[in-house]
Amino acid sequence: AGLLCLVMEASKLFLAGTHPDPTNVLIAMVACAVALRGLDGLASATAQSAVQHALPAVAPDLPASRTVEAAGDATATRANGPGRLLGTLVLAILLGLAALSALRLPTLTLPVLLLLLTCAAAVWQRPLRALAIVPAALPVFDLAPWTGRFYWDEFDLLCLVSLAVAMHRTRPSQGARPILDGLSWAFAAVALSLLIGSLRGFGPWQLPDLNNFISYYGGYNTLRIAKGAVWAWCFVALFHRLSEEGGARQRHFAAGMQVGLALTVAVILWERAAFAGWFDFAADYRVTGPFSAMHKGGAYVECYLAVASAYAATAALRARNWAVRLASGGLLLATAYAQMVTFSRNGYAAFALVLAIVFGLGMLTRRLTDPAASASRPPTATAAGMLLALVLGLAWPIASGDFARERLAQSARDLSVRQAHWADALAQRDPDALTTLLGVGLGRFPESHFWRSQEPRRAASFQLVREGNDTFLRLGTGAAIYIEQIVDLPRATDYQVRARIRSSRPGSTQVVMLCQKWMLTSATCASATLSAGPVAGVWQSVVAPLPARALTAQAWFAYRPLKLTLVTEAVRETSERSTCQPSARMSVTN
Repeated sequence: AGLLCLVMEASKLFLAGTHPDPTNVLIAMVACAVALRGLDGLASATAQSAVQHALPAVAPDLPASRTVEAAGDATATRANGPGRLLGTLVLAILLGLAALSALRLPTLTLPVLLLLLTCAAAVWQRPLRALAIVPAALPVFDLAPWTGRFYWDEFDLLCLVSLAVAMHRTRPSQGARPILDGLSWAFAAVALSLLIGSLRGFGPWQLPDLNNFISYYGGYNTLRIAKGAVWAWCFVALFHRLSEEGGARQRHFAAGMQVGLALTVAVILWERAAFAGWFDFAADYRVTGPFSAMHKGGAYVECYLAVASAYAATAALRARNWAVRLASGGLLLATAYAQMVTFSRNGYAAFALVLAIVFGLGMLTRRLTDPAASASRPPTATAAGMLLALVLGLAWPIASGDFARERLAQSARDLSVRQAHWADALAQRDPDALTTLLGVGLGRFPESHFWRSQEPRRAASFQLVREGNDTFLRLGTGAAIYIEQIVDLPRATDYQVRARIRSSRPGSTQVVMLCQKWMLTSATCASATLSAGPVAGVWQSVVAPLPARALTAQAWFAYRPLKLTLVTEAVRETSERSTCQPSARMSVTN
């Protein structure tokens, strides 16, 4: 009732002469709660009788799974024989691959190695911990802004180590699982679709070069996307393998999701404090959280917040310990704030839907399965109503702020823009029947958009080029892109940019910026302009001042990272894309 009334009141934002009244939301919730209490009292006897006749007895939790080190059970181990030796050899190879990949990281090598070692030891001691470690690390173990790695990154190493050790330390589940149920068929259809898309997207196969892993163009982008499905399949396989752990599997996974959610919310709170302020709801700053993939847009942060909030809401409603309930309730409130400051309309709708499902079905199943709960525990309906009221009360000031109202008012216009974009994407495909049926291939949209889109703007190009023993960066023109790296430089001082550049067009310029920036939106920037001079096609050494005294330091809780950025030259005419290709080698000195 509260969510429905909130939607009705929010609609008044679009109607001339009307103003939302948030007290109507509270009135609707109270009225609904009173009605439900009365109906519950009238139907309690009938409901209890129906449950006793319809519901099967709940089996107690099964004993914990026995890992391969358990002694005295020859059927549960592979301690002797070639199978055990082969498994140990495979584990050693995988762990060696993870260690080698970590050593090749350009920065943060030691912290990553220590974390991988700690996770391996924890999972070795109890494989069930992998079900908590992976979801806890999923949103936050993302070092791409520092390392530049996004094809095979540190989270992949964590999955490799945790899942490999857990698989090695457990035995296959002996319980029979249905293989022809509807859910299995649905997942099989998704897997088949991904397999076909991967085969079409990756071909034709070619040896990787310098540029295959620095952009989203080419067949290797197919593997980058398909890799996520492979990790998900391995995680589900481990979940089934630990079936003898009973309900402990769900508890560990839920705990990992809540830890990941708490860390994500903490990053968003820091981001707001550093770049916009916690209570400035008029600024057009949209958070990205710890998701480096947000550098190209997308809905990663709001989707994650919506899904993960279900675990915090469930714990707030159903946890037996009051401390856990309070902590989960506080996390849900913080998540509501984080979701609202994404200023994503789809994120708002998804978050409201999750709350409706968790609160509605949670209360319903509680009454059906535990009709005597109200006599032995505090009234959950009252607590749930109070928590929901707090969530709505926290979200309302943000939703009624200038920027959120502007976003909501532009919904119809933005939808038409997206529809035109979807139509353009469909028009990029070849007209043959195979492409119509199976698509162009997983991960090939960026390349297809660059060459075939009818939209007036396309992203500029960039690539690494080798000439003799030298490697340099070549930048093309198009819609401006920013090639950047986090740097550690003293603040409030001026710098000089020294570079070697050349251009195929006389008089071309290259902009270099030093910005206080996290992912998408800069706060304060200093810039320098490098000029290639009147001679085309010749390397030239240039120096330009970079006045950066305005880039002052902030408090530790609102620290803004510094990013050194190369900005590609933006052009309006598509025909100019191949006429200007400035290339540069650059350094910054104080």
